[in-house]
Amino acid sequence: MDINGAIVLYKEKGISSFSAASRVRKIVGANKAGHTGTLDPMAEGILVICFGKHTRLTEYLLQDEKAYRVTMFLGISTDTFDLEGNIQGYSDVRQINENKLIETIEGFKGIIEQKPPVYSAIKVEGRKLYDYARKGIEVEVPSRTVYIHDITNINISNGEYMGYLIKNVSFDVKCSKGTYIRSLCNDIGTAMNSHGAMADLIRTGNGRFGLNDAVRIDEIQKYVSEGRVNEIIFDPIPYCGLKSIILNEDDSKKYLNGLNVLTEKESSDYLAVLSDGTTAGIGKVDKDGNFRSRKRLI
Repeated sequence: MDINGAIVLYKEKGISSFSAASRVRKIVGANKAGHTGTLDPMAEGILVICFGKHTRLTEYLLQDEKAYRVTMFLGISTDTFDLEGNIQGYSDVRQINENKLIETIEGFKGIIEQKPPVYSAIKVEGRKLYDYARKGIEVEVPSRTVYIHDITNINISNGEYMGYLIKNVSFDVKCSKGTYIRSLCNDIGTAMNSHGAMADLIRTGNGRFGLNDAVRIDEIQKYVSEGRVNEIIFDPIPYCGLKSIILNEDDSKKYLNGLNVLTEKESSDYLAVLSDGTTAGIGKVDKDGNFRSRKRLI
């Protein structure tokens, strides 16, 4: 079935983002689906899934700021930077100054450099990092620049995990795309001359979408069974953050035929809106003012 549009899914724990998108695609009967930002299986929360021709919009929705509720354990570290890995380090946290800890966490706000976990899908020389890690091959992990917009609602309590005394630390974070929260937790531990591992993660925001916009897989099944799936499938075009180029009748024909359209717009990507008001796709204006189709939506 040719279904186009998007759904804001609340992904449950224990399922990969790819599997979640595949299950939703089958439930709604779409031919194709893609998601806008991977959530690890142990994480839960918002996952925007696009269907059909609108899967071509995922690269623009991926640019959106993300928001998370994070729980980390201070005092232990693992090879995966979360609780799914093997514990590699431990430090006594009984004398940790909690005011110092709060100050350290807040110090990560702004532009920072971070290294992704070795157990991640980042590619080095054409291979994913976790492929190297599983084979015990050490490689230099490239750092990346990310932006932590804000860290708020920091809460600290004493706890225990697998016999280790830890500090249970939770906080809300807003960050740019590509930020690894597992790495953030590990780096906070290092900055405290201790150890840190992510214990729980909920994505609470993705661009303009919040938890109130999300539906779970069983809810999607219910909407489908009741013939109301159109109530939760929406047009993602307005959320892409792109300006539009309105084409007249002649330029509309040129665009649809793959020909260049001259424009005075600055070099960038734009939505191509035909003379009849239809959003036909996304085009690119080059430095010479030529506007040409990049992604067709009709």
